[in-house]
Amino acid sequence: MLSDTERRILSRLSEFSQDFEKSWDVPRSLSLPGLAESLGLVRSSLHKPLNRLVEQGFVFNRTAHVTGGGSRKRTVVHITINGRTKAESFEFESLSRTGKGYGSIPNFTKLFGRDEKVQDLLGLIINGENIFLSGLPGIGKTSLARGVVDEVFNKGWNVRWATCYSNTDVYDISKQWLGGNPPRDKLAIISQLDKNKNLLVIDEIQEIHNRHISNLKDLLYELKGIKASILVIIRSPNPFSLIEGYSDFRLSGISEKDGRYLLPEDITEEKANQIVKSLGGHPLALHLWNPESKLPEEVEAVQQFIESTVIEKLSTHGISTLDELSISPNPLDVDELLNPEGIFELDESAILRWHNKKFEPHHLIRNVRRLFWPENQMKNLHNTAANNWSLKNGPRAQWMESYHRVKSQNFEKEWLIDKISQISQENTASAALIIDEALRFSEDADFRMQAVDLAFERAEYDIAEEHLSDVEISPKKQLLMARLSRIRGDVESASELENQAINQLSNLDKIRFQVSVLVRKYDDRLPGPLSKSLANEILSEI
Repeated sequence: MLSDTERRILSRLSEFSQDFEKSWDVPRSLSLPGLAESLGLVRSSLHKPLNRLVEQGFVFNRTAHVTGGGSRKRTVVHITINGRTKAESFEFESLSRTGKGYGSIPNFTKLFGRDEKVQDLLGLIINGENIFLSGLPGIGKTSLARGVVDEVFNKGWNVRWATCYSNTDVYDISKQWLGGNPPRDKLAIISQLDKNKNLLVIDEIQEIHNRHISNLKDLLYELKGIKASILVIIRSPNPFSLIEGYSDFRLSGISEKDGRYLLPEDITEEKANQIVKSLGGHPLALHLWNPESKLPEEVEAVQQFIESTVIEKLSTHGISTLDELSISPNPLDVDELLNPEGIFELDESAILRWHNKKFEPHHLIRNVRRLFWPENQMKNLHNTAANNWSLKNGPRAQWMESYHRVKSQNFEKEWLIDKISQISQENTASAALIIDEALRFSEDADFRMQAVDLAFERAEYDIAEEHLSDVEISPKKQLLMARLSRIRGDVESASELENQAINQLSNLDKIRFQVSVLVRKYDDRLPGPLSKSLANEILSEI
């Protein structure tokens, strides 16, 4: 008779086509780390169940290249014809999925000890609540939310999922939710999301750079009154003060009884309970555990466990790849790495979290690793990464190189200003982040004016005004303040500021200014057809 783990292994493998049995490249889900991850098990707990399945002729192993996993071949597992027949005999509850998913919804991971939490969270969502799902890094917030998603689908709800990184802004979130080219105006975005039986998810919100946080707070505040339910997944401590209209749903570790299911079957109950208790029921720490691991004596020592058991045991290649991934603002794929040799080791050690073919360290491990670096080493890592990205082409390479150059504090002013101008043509959110980082290290007037221009381009007028307050008085500043006043409807103040500035300009600059004013009057008008009065005003000034 098959064990529960063996049954789940066969069921998972039966989802994949027989075509992969002879394929050169296979999905990561068929590798041992990918299989363990999808089943919610510790990597070492697969050995005995898989060996028994091999002996019974239900599965077989071979080596193959794993898509996105580097050039090294890895052990993969396939189900046999007999295994498929056996899996078809299993009885599982069949639920019809009637809802639709939008955005990059993570792959489902088997949950242990979270059934009650899933139902509690589901009840709040169905009742129209808006929720901050909070907890420590690696505690299982995203996995819990993903578990709720299937329940929501089965009730006919649609789910729109957005994952955040440092250069994510409101427009990027709306693009993940709505697809295509959504409107940039927040009210227009909200109107498209104001629908019953819709769940809007924002994951990893704490990763967003401070440059974009205020606009995101405004979006969350304005979303609270719509028909859809909002689920915001955030690491504790919550950097947001709890927004009115949202409740806090805090996630902690799992019980000793439930944690036991993540560990190998041959461990005694006493030993399993000791492991779970020592690691505070922390799911990621339990996944990282192996039979050779030494356990901390107290719950508070999860960080110590990560340092001594996970990071310090990595090879030189493993550390090098981990550092490169930990210094990056976004997940990377294997072809983007300068040091890809450690990918196999990191994945086998359950250190990586995957986003299709891109990957990054679990944030708990990344954050612990960053504590190892003195300031000079951090700058050197950024400088090395910048040099690596300088050899690549395209908008992503420009953004990554510029980010790392600024973080290394090793850049030329003219070079950076030019790069930011190029980046802003593709992604103004990334450009705004970089210029804000540059201003942390260099209070340069040209950087400040570029920040003002970007804020105007992004229609972030409060941010433009904030930057202008740090600019010395000049005709250019007065003209920008006049533009700000005109946008806000204060025509009298705008005209006064313009006249003050014009009196200080040369004749040629006055002509240039007058042309730019006419263009801005047209560009800054309210959406819709040109009004007759504005048309007459422009014509009279021409």
